[in-house]
Amino acid sequence: MLRDKFLTIVTVVLLAAGLGCIGFVVLSVLNIEKHVKEVGHEECIDKSINAVAFDAHMAGLIENGGSYTVLTGFYDCNEIKREDLVWFRFSRVIEPVPRKVYGLPGDTFDANQDSADLSKWYIQINGERIKSLSGADYFIQSQSVPPLKTYALSLKGTIPEDKFIILSSEPPGLTDSSNLGLIRRDAIAGIVKLRESK
Repeated sequence: MLRDKFLTIVTVVLLAAGLGCIGFVVLSVLNIEKHVKEVGHEECIDKSINAVAFDAHMAGLIENGGSYTVLTGFYDCNEIKREDLVWFRFSRVIEPVPRKVYGLPGDTFDANQDSADLSKWYIQINGERIKSLSGADYFIQSQSVPPLKTYALSLKGTIPEDKFIILSSEPPGLTDSSNLGLIRRDAIAGIVKLRESK
């Protein structure tokens, strides 16, 4: 009788410990998945670079002369997502610049000329005009047909695989899709992380 009670107690303790271990493992897995979703896979990061903005084209996010962090290699094992801040290498000799991702492969896109101001071309993605950081309609300033419109016509309005639309925070942008059209994936050198203000 005493032995049966002892075995029952031991069984209950072992069962509780087992459930506790299972619960711990489940919570750990959920936390890892949440971390990966928020931060991304980090094993492919090549290095962390402290960079300084040398233009004002990301004003409101990164001011001219403002510092930010770049994680190079990040996109070797992570997908580029809409609204990511990326480090765009537009030249072999000039340091890359931070820009924001607006259009992804598979999105439909166009650039439509303003009937009142023929030098303005409004960018549409998936049938809607995109907005700048301040909430204004994003436009390209150009007296001639901009490259993005040419791409839209030649590609039947769909962004192909490994191409993106990246822009400055406010129009008219520069060294981005405004004047360069669609951007190749291999021109995106890393993800940009903003510094927390103290």
